[in-house]
Amino acid sequence: MRKKRILFFDHTSKMSGGERSLLLILEKINRKKFEPFLITPEPGPLSKEARTKGVETEYIVIPEMILERKRTKTGILFLLLSFITSFPGILQLVSFIKRKKIDLIYTNSQKAHLIGLLAGLFSHIPVVWHFRDILNEGYIKKTVKFLGIQFTKNIISISRAVAAQFKIAERINRKVKVVYNAIDVLGFEEKRKNSKTNLRKEYGLPQNSKIIACVGQIARWKGQEYLIYVARKLVKRLDNLYFFIIGKTLFKESDYNEKLLSLVREFGLEKRVFFTGFRWDIPGIMYDIDILLHTPCEPEPFGRVLIEAMVAGTPIVAFDNGATGEILRSNAGQLVPPFDIGGLEYALTKLLDDRAFYKKVVHRAKDDVRERFDSHILIERIEEILAG
Repeated sequence: MRKKRILFFDHTSKMSGGERSLLLILEKINRKKFEPFLITPEPGPLSKEARTKGVETEYIVIPEMILERKRTKTGILFLLLSFITSFPGILQLVSFIKRKKIDLIYTNSQKAHLIGLLAGLFSHIPVVWHFRDILNEGYIKKTVKFLGIQFTKNIISISRAVAAQFKIAERINRKVKVVYNAIDVLGFEEKRKNSKTNLRKEYGLPQNSKIIACVGQIARWKGQEYLIYVARKLVKRLDNLYFFIIGKTLFKESDYNEKLLSLVREFGLEKRVFFTGFRWDIPGIMYDIDILLHTPCEPEPFGRVLIEAMVAGTPIVAFDNGATGEILRSNAGQLVPPFDIGGLEYALTKLLDDRAFYKKVVHRAKDDVRERFDSHILIERIEEILAG
């Protein structure tokens, strides 16, 4: 029986949460049933890792104006220009589809969805969107909703918060399937065992110090500034507490990075708040820190770092914004109203001061992540959708 040939398409080869989830799918998908291919606009960490897993990769031309455009800055003129300037890339996709006899296109990112959909329509093959964003209200959202419901085979949504965008008459369209992001629990634990990460030693901190960290790309919507705001309050009474911002800017957010550095200088926190840049050793980092702080200023579609912390047994304090409440149900973490700095201070202090409560949160999180977010659950659901 011929394997089903799936073309996976992402608008970037940089490694962020969505790309790490895609890589897990490429690694775990049943090669006896499916033959995966990957297309990105350029070589990078995603394509490099995919090749090491035996996935054939190729590159197409996508204009820089599309790749670097912030997701919040779109308009009707931009959409028209995007279509015109993306046409050579669409033709490259169509050519690849015909040459490799592709059966289905799977798109993994907002910018890839529309380009992939056009290539699918031109090639007369089905398209599945793996939708990972919560769009701002407006005609862009209405256009995307219309195109997705009318022309895709399925829309895989990474949370109910994401799926809610595709409601019609208060009901989510039948094409939409909620499949949570996942983590290879055993693989993550194995990487941790082999990790030599020691932030305290690396940064010359006391071995009895406590570390609170944000993990992920530095972006305004991720709200890393709230770590600095709450650090200013907590360091006044806790001498052994240090804060880390782990990640780097990916999509033209250097101005926000400068704002964070400026706040640290303004508050005199240079010896208490550290910036690590991008790190590959996330399993080791998650086990090394004491609390993960996650403060999205816009609705969070999922938050992969949340389930990574849950596997590691690292308690989470997060803004209750978007899907964070879905992920951290059953008290698997501490939820705080968005932008509530006092609430962050209280939740962090509770975990730092109450060891029994700390252990209770850890226990709940570890149980929940294995029950709801282990990779075999994701792969079974994805394969079911792709095979249908």
